[in-house]
Amino acid sequence: QAARNGLEGMLVYIDLDNFKDINDSLGHYMGDALLRELGQRLQALADPKRLFARSSGDEFIALLEVESGEASVATELARIQQAVLAPVTVNGHQLVTTVSVGVSLYPEDGQDFTTLYRNADTAMYAAKTDGRNTWRRFDRAMQEKASERQQLLAELRGALSRDEFSLHYQPQVSLIDRELIGAEALLRWHHPVLGQMSPARFVPIAEESGLIVEIGEWVLRQVCRQGRAWHEAGLPPITLAVNLSAIQFQHHDLPSTVARILDETGFDGRHLELELTESVLAGDEARVAQTIALLKHHHIRVAIDDFGTGYSSMAYLNRFAVDKLKIDQSFVREMDTDRNSASVVTAIIRLAHSLDLNVIAEGVETERQAQHLAQLDCDEAQGYHFGRPVPPKAFTALLQTLPEQC
Repeated sequence: QAARNGLEGMLVYIDLDNFKDINDSLGHYMGDALLRELGQRLQALADPKRLFARSSGDEFIALLEVESGEASVATELARIQQAVLAPVTVNGHQLVTTVSVGVSLYPEDGQDFTTLYRNADTAMYAAKTDGRNTWRRFDRAMQEKASERQQLLAELRGALSRDEFSLHYQPQVSLIDRELIGAEALLRWHHPVLGQMSPARFVPIAEESGLIVEIGEWVLRQVCRQGRAWHEAGLPPITLAVNLSAIQFQHHDLPSTVARILDETGFDGRHLELELTESVLAGDEARVAQTIALLKHHHIRVAIDDFGTGYSSMAYLNRFAVDKLKIDQSFVREMDTDRNSASVVTAIIRLAHSLDLNVIAEGVETERQAQHLAQLDCDEAQGYHFGRPVPPKAFTALLQTLPEQC
């Protein structure tokens, strides 16, 4: 139709953001009701030049005939977003959702449906990567990035068997006496061609592919083995913190896996701390509570990572047996120059202490920040000011010398 009329055709790929959280927290009935309402809203926009369909799950597509030019594209997308972003009320619950949108144009980005659909999907993923609740137009750079991503995934699948992963440890200190009290284990991938790779580049791929469960188990086992080795070497016991992704936490076998690893390595669970993101706690409450209880049975500590950046709620802090809140480095970095960040840090510390929780600040890079946090009664801190992440051998020496340096 666009070809006959001398116009451009536009394929729009619409994906709801964080739809799984709605299903997990409110139930599939609520999720289905939301999808029906959004489908009806999109259908109301349909006319001979606009076709809408639900392709699968929480994904919709639109085929539109548009005038040439970015302004025409932006106008059509604004109509779609306006329809989708308005709150939806279901059984007294007001649901507010956002969407990530990818766009491909005919004939520039493809001359058949399959190509246009694939390219719009690629653009949608770019919108997700850029923070969600936005739209992106397909370009060739995205295609190259998607190809690179597929290549990394293929190489990531064999990274464990090729012994390409390693762990570095970053010190955590008490702000009362500046003594070393713990360390966070951080995963590193030494790619055979690209060299040392940032976790921010490969961890999202591992999570989406499900490989994070296998990799996470390897991390946990290595940390426990290392902790046991330090103990047998006569070094003072410290708490070792390990990040768990939401996918790991939701895995039905997590508590038994952790128990098995503790048994295999002989590591004392009292010196293990598992860091969870806030989104984990916003899921199935009964299951979350049961999983945490099973972990606590082995005296494992539970911390909430990046607190204040996600779905913060007093309710789940009171409901679940967590031990520590971790202040996100974005607040710490700006607390000396931004009044709002300083207020957030102060509020988190007071909240934690009112609930008898410890609080640790990450990303501490200056003595001024450390002193400010100590004045606010923050319990612990980590960051470049106290030490960068280092391999186990270097951290062994740090264990013996860091207290004097801090």
